[in-house]
Amino acid sequence: DRQIPVSLQVKEGTADAQMQLERLKQICANLEPFIAKIRQYIAEDETLWDWVDESEGSHDGFEQKLAGPSLVIDENNETEVWFDGGEPFGYHSIVVYVDQQDACTGINLVG
Repeated sequence: DRQIPVSLQVKEGTADAQMQLERLKQICANLEPFIAKIRQYIAEDETLWDWVDESEGSHDGFEQKLAGPSLVIDENNETEVWFDGGEPFGYHSIVVYVDQQDACTGINLVG
C-alpha cells in the first residue's frame, strides 16, 4: 500500500543487482518496524537540533512529520534511508546509514 523510491547501486562493471534486490526484499518484509526504528534513531539524535531554530517549538514527534523515506542500497548491501527534513531543517535531507544487520550506524544532514 506504500510507495517508496528505491535506488540500487550496482558494482561498476557488473549488471547483477541480485544482492541488492535480496536486501530490498528483506527490508520490505519488515518495512514498518524498519522505518519506525529509523524514525526513532532520528528522534534520539540531538545533533540534528543544532540546525533547528528554538522558535520551531518542541521536537516531540517531529520524526513522524518527515517526508519520505526513500532507500538507497549500495553494492555492499548497506542502506541509506533518506527523509525530507522540511522547514525546521532548512529543507535539507536527513540521511540515516544502516548496515546489513539493520543497525543504524550514522546520521547526516545533507543538501
